[in-house]
Amino acid sequence: MNSLRLKTLFFIFTWLTSSSILSQTKSEKIALRDVLQKIEQQFDVKFSYQDADINDVLVTNREQFGSLKQALNFLRKESSLDYRILDKRFIAISRVTILREVCGSIKDFNTNSGLEGASIEVIGTSLRTISDQNASFSFKEVPLDAQLRIKFLGYETINVPARRFAEREGCPIIFMISEIQRLDEVVLVNYLTQGINKEVDGTVAVYPQNFGILPGLSDPDILQTIQALPGVESIDETISNINIRGGTHDQNLILWDGIKMYHTGHFFGLISAFNPYLTEKIDVIKNGTSARFNDGVSSTIDIRTKNEVTSSFSGGAGFNLISADFYTQIPIAEKWSAQLSARRSVTDFLNTPTFNQYFERSFQDTEITEQGVNVDREVTGNENFFFHDYAAKLLFDASDKDELRLSFINVRNELSYEEFGLEEEDTRTSTLEQQNIALGGHWDRKWNENFTTSVFGYFTRYNIDAVNFDIRSGQRLEQNNEVLETGFKVHAELKLGDFLLLNSGYQFYEVGITNAVDINLPRFFETDKDVLDNHAFFTELSWKRNRTYIRGGVRLNYAEKFNRFIVEPRLNINHKLNNSLSANLQGEFKSQFTSQIIDLQEDFLGIDTRRWVLADENLIPIITSKQGAIGLDYNYKGWYISTNAFYKQVEGITTRSQGFLDQNQFQNAVGEYRVKGIEFLVNKQNNRFSTWFSYTLGKNDYTFETLVPSSFPNNADIRHSLSLAGTYTIRNLKLAVGFKWRSGRPFTLPDRDDPVNEGVVPSVINYEAPNAENLDDFLRTDISAIYDFQLSEDVQATLSASVLNVLDKENTINTYFRLTDTDERVQRVNSQSLGITPNLSFRIRF
Repeated sequence: MNSLRLKTLFFIFTWLTSSSILSQTKSEKIALRDVLQKIEQQFDVKFSYQDADINDVLVTNREQFGSLKQALNFLRKESSLDYRILDKRFIAISRVTILREVCGSIKDFNTNSGLEGASIEVIGTSLRTISDQNASFSFKEVPLDAQLRIKFLGYETINVPARRFAEREGCPIIFMISEIQRLDEVVLVNYLTQGINKEVDGTVAVYPQNFGILPGLSDPDILQTIQALPGVESIDETISNINIRGGTHDQNLILWDGIKMYHTGHFFGLISAFNPYLTEKIDVIKNGTSARFNDGVSSTIDIRTKNEVTSSFSGGAGFNLISADFYTQIPIAEKWSAQLSARRSVTDFLNTPTFNQYFERSFQDTEITEQGVNVDREVTGNENFFFHDYAAKLLFDASDKDELRLSFINVRNELSYEEFGLEEEDTRTSTLEQQNIALGGHWDRKWNENFTTSVFGYFTRYNIDAVNFDIRSGQRLEQNNEVLETGFKVHAELKLGDFLLLNSGYQFYEVGITNAVDINLPRFFETDKDVLDNHAFFTELSWKRNRTYIRGGVRLNYAEKFNRFIVEPRLNINHKLNNSLSANLQGEFKSQFTSQIIDLQEDFLGIDTRRWVLADENLIPIITSKQGAIGLDYNYKGWYISTNAFYKQVEGITTRSQGFLDQNQFQNAVGEYRVKGIEFLVNKQNNRFSTWFSYTLGKNDYTFETLVPSSFPNNADIRHSLSLAGTYTIRNLKLAVGFKWRSGRPFTLPDRDDPVNEGVVPSVINYEAPNAENLDDFLRTDISAIYDFQLSEDVQATLSASVLNVLDKENTINTYFRLTDTDERVQRVNSQSLGITPNLSFRIRF
């Protein structure tokens, strides 16, 4: 590691020194004044200058020049002064303060291949660009004393003085060297598309600022993006129901700047609630999680915003057919800067085809749409829906060793629905409000090269409030679900040599959850609040040497309420068998104390029926999981092939948390699920295109000992899932197309011979074996296109378009059965996927 670091520093030093990286013989240096006199005599010209400008300036001794032009070019290169011809005889010499043009090209130091898409900015100005298809860039009117900062994902960032460009003819080549990262951040391979990496510990890292293109996305969407990964599904097409290796969405730990988020979407799960343009990195961890993380028995999704104090103002804005947004980075003082972002829907005053499709998908079979199809037509209504989110971050570098950061986010959805009684001319308004507010602060200190500490504190609050009026009966139903969580974490990192890293720390959090119901007719009020305090100690060692990476650790949780200790070992191993092939082994034990349940399908207007609850070790146990995985990765000449076999067992789940819509809907059983499967991915890419094929085979079964039968397929049992996609870049245009196919989800049929049990009051449906049938296979084709162009020297623009389900394939994503009002026959209710859904987006960056 040290030798490579020295190599990096040596190369950058030699490029930045005044001597050329091209070999040249040493020449005698003489005063510039003496060379000027020789040129004056040879070409019969006269130089005018201030003595202070040329004093102490030395240039290479040269006796003769072929022409005056050659002589002036020689002087410009040697002295970095400006030589301006006033007339046929007089030439004025002055100090250069502005370089008329700066240009260059970016290449990989080891492979000599061009790096398209590298980010270049002139620090302290609004000048910024990216390297083009030829890996080239250029600026005009660059201050001589400025610095150019050059970044590219996976490479060391370098700063180059603008003055060095003035000392060279033409456009020099700037070489970048692969980034030497910390032990737990070593990049294994880039795959799928630009801006998505797979790291040595199996983590998939998404970098939105370097993001390329994915099918169906006109704008980057954090939680939609990760659904392109093998093993990541959404059985109902939403980002509020992401199933990672067969788990439910509440089993995913989602962090924003270290803060746990209990709500992650807009439009009730169709759009991510996080602004990608100020997001630096998203880590998706399916197994072998670091001991630093709690919760998330299925996965961890760690979203981190940009963390560097900026010295220049930058930002952007844009709109699409659903919302408009802006973001900015603002320098406040030398060591202070701020980040701001905001987004608001346009759906409450602008009706678009995209909104119509999203609305139909979100509100089908809810209290909203049920009124619209009422056969008696006694009631009419209209709805008003909008969402917004905004985030802010304050950054302060208190010293060379201390960083202070404060982050805030507010995510909100609001829906109101007015009902009008046609006969009584009465009006009632039903509402639904959903919000997550979070605040967190970091203090990171680097004591020396080997020891760093971090102190983090946070607060997060989620609430969903619904008021449901029935205009016929006059009944008002109010429901509330609120989560309050506060906590802090102390974390230390110690390097024990070149190959060993120790991480240890302590975490405490308190979480309280309230559920309340208030009914006016008949009068009923109930509220329930539970609180739990959890302490955790964690430690782990990371070791990397030559071809082997090992990270092992343990997390010890103590739940005060239950006086219970839970030990969670974690393991992650990667070994390179040769330069192209590596093997990996991962395993972990995890636990979590919060989960989501569904009491009634009519809860919260039938739109988002899930409510958060806290473990009580009685009806709702602590959820625990055990996972193991083994795999191979092959990476050679643009080909990447990966295969992983995995096994997961999750205990402590309840029937109320699984969303049953059959004979188990009102059961209150405790059980487990076990899933085993294989993930396979082939990805081929070069500078122009990337294409990939992924396939996941999985078997996911429940076991509830008190149910009959006790074992049956999981509601999220997707036996086969396949995707095929490709992206292509030609100059400033990016194109993408993708196909997604998977098995239909399981469902339960009513008994064919005796569908209705009329021997009880009210009548109920007789069902066959649970989840014994499957819906038709799901198939969707998505396309997208992105075009980048310059609006002005300082403003870049992007125009993009996408179409989800471009073939308008009708997919049933869920089905259940209910009795008609007369209890005489069984009615089937299907939930349909999105139809053909276009979207357009226009953005600017400055």
